[in-house]
Amino acid sequence: MKAKTLLKIGASIAASALAIAYLTHNSSDINAATVMVVRSDGRSGGTGVIVNSSFKESSILTNGHVCEVVKNGGLVITTEEKKYQVISYKQSLTHDLCLIKVNANLHAAAKLASNSPTMFEAATISGHPSLLPNVRTTGHFSAGRIIQVMTGFRDCTPEDAKNPNPGVQFMCGLFGKLPVVKSYDTTVVTATIMPGSSGSGVYNSNDELSGLVFAGSGGIGYAFIVPYEYVAYFLTEEVKTLETKTPSYVLSLDDLFSKQTKEDETNLKIKKACATPVNQDQEEVCNIINRSLM
Repeated sequence: MKAKTLLKIGASIAASALAIAYLTHNSSDINAATVMVVRSDGRSGGTGVIVNSSFKESSILTNGHVCEVVKNGGLVITTEEKKYQVISYKQSLTHDLCLIKVNANLHAAAKLASNSPTMFEAATISGHPSLLPNVRTTGHFSAGRIIQVMTGFRDCTPEDAKNPNPGVQFMCGLFGKLPVVKSYDTTVVTATIMPGSSGSGVYNSNDELSGLVFAGSGGIGYAFIVPYEYVAYFLTEEVKTLETKTPSYVLSLDDLFSKQTKEDETNLKIKKACATPVNQDQEEVCNIINRSLM
């Protein structure tokens, strides 16, 4: 991120102390604040963190790519296995973040930290990997870095077919698709995650929300998280200016299952091909694919 943007974010956070205080007035019970965010049929999804609960509605922080899962209809499932329909969501333009709302009082909320975590400070990740019951892992906050992450696939174009890059030829020739790649600022956390950990809250040594899981190695490994500065800026400033989107609830459960099955089949074929890349160009493409959104 450019220096001017970082300064703007820092100034906005400083000017929003009251907003952070509002977000932190609820109990900071990590388990109670951790929820599943899934499609209407419950077949896929990720994790979310309750950041505010009131008499009429509650807000859940998760990843932007998790919100893509519920844009045709979704549910929030609490640790007590109570289910609530997603009524709206707002996706960040600065990082992989999204704020979901439900028409219910979820009676819990994570406490947002007032400062970014320090290097080697203890970290706890709370989530629902593989949509399992709540799982907590521990480690520490490490250094920041910029990573490239695959956010999806797009169909190859006639122009791509003419591209001499072996990596492009590898993907377009075998699958007719190319990975869509985006660069993100991130902080590395040594607590382990796995697919389904997307949207898991990352807490500091005082059990305060200090980041959000969004990417990993594709299996069990260390976490790449949305840094604290982005989370605080999103919750206190950016969310005020974002468009409110409403799930369409148009696709039937059969349509959703068919769509997911086709995506899973494509992903499986690409994963198999990437198991034994034949040259450096293919290996570079596969390294990005394997560093996937979780």
